[in-house]
Amino acid sequence: MHTTNVEMTETSPPIRLLTLNCWGFAVISKHKDLRLSKIAEYLATGELDIVALQEIWCKSDYLHLKQCLATVFPYSHYFYSGVIGSGLCIFSCWPIEEIAFSEYLLSGPSIARKIFKGDKLGGRGIAMTVIRHPQHGPIHVFTTHLMATYGSKVPDENQSHRVCQAFQLVQFVKSHRPRFTILCGDFNSTPLTEPYNIITSYGQMKDAWLEIAGNESTKGITINRPENVYRKKHEDPMRIDFVFYATNPGERSVLKCQSSEVTMGKIPGTNIYFSDHNGIYSEFEVCEQVDSADPSIDNKASVDSVIVAEQLTAFALTTASARCHQQIIVSLFFFFLWLSLTVIALFPSLLTIFLIDSVDTVAFSTPFFGLLLSISLTVAICFGLLSLIVSKIEINRLTQLQQEMKFVCHALEQSDIQ
Repeated sequence: MHTTNVEMTETSPPIRLLTLNCWGFAVISKHKDLRLSKIAEYLATGELDIVALQEIWCKSDYLHLKQCLATVFPYSHYFYSGVIGSGLCIFSCWPIEEIAFSEYLLSGPSIARKIFKGDKLGGRGIAMTVIRHPQHGPIHVFTTHLMATYGSKVPDENQSHRVCQAFQLVQFVKSHRPRFTILCGDFNSTPLTEPYNIITSYGQMKDAWLEIAGNESTKGITINRPENVYRKKHEDPMRIDFVFYATNPGERSVLKCQSSEVTMGKIPGTNIYFSDHNGIYSEFEVCEQVDSADPSIDNKASVDSVIVAEQLTAFALTTASARCHQQIIVSLFFFFLWLSLTVIALFPSLLTIFLIDSVDTVAFSTPFFGLLLSISLTVAICFGLLSLIVSKIEINRLTQLQQEMKFVCHALEQSDIQ
């Protein structure tokens, strides 16, 4: 790892940032109203400059926070996406000059298979604000919420989708060519997993907490901490919430993390926690580079991370294609079943040709039976067709991302040769 000496430029207060997954899914989240009010009280202390929140699913909750924090954070934005919203919002004490949002091409398994998981309904994506710092100019702040794992004790079939999301995230960040980048949120990925490697290797970003702590420890855990009453007992404690940062190569000034810590656990005076996640508080300074030489970037780690991402995407593409073929067979089965039973309902006498004479053919000719038959099988056919359409879309998007990954690998390898 290349180390560049830096020194402070002018005396200026640090950039104080907090990120938190609020675990605020509509009205079904435990103690939501109390936790939301306490989160507002915590943020209103005036000790923060930028706040990035995830899982603020209801826009009314965002508007409540905006009203409570208006004097401390006069600038904010809620990123609406999907059916129920992206859940992402950013608050700032400094002016927000630009906003952008890019929805992930892949947002989880098909609706027909796991609609109750809600990944597609949430419209997951990458939210960006360009915040004008009074001394240091524009700072690009990104926040996101990658697809959930749904348990550490079961095979993680959604890993490939998170890999694709991480790749798309880095592509989105690079497309804006930010001078200073801060990326934070709930990545649903632990350190050294493929999504994490793509962000740190291909994205050339630093993990703020790891830069300060120096190594992994239980102090960095952000979810399922043993003392948290909202922890999922069947899942392991993990560090899945991160603050990443980077400076565009060639800049005379660099962004440097001064401190980073896990915070916002138990609400003072109660046995209730702010969320099932802990927040991450990080402080940044803008420093002047003493070493003016532009450090060369080792592309090998970047190439390796993208190659693994492409391999996982290829595996996901194979799985999606096989699932699509299964859905075609199931849809055809229900169609022919519907067609056969409809013919029998219209011509019940046909049963006597294939079955014994004692069959009650009158039951098949009743209007109620015909209506129930038509409704149930029509729903089954529509459900199957919907699954098929979603799978086709998934295959097309996986193919698109795989081609982009191959192009990136080729470009990185060529630049390394030159």
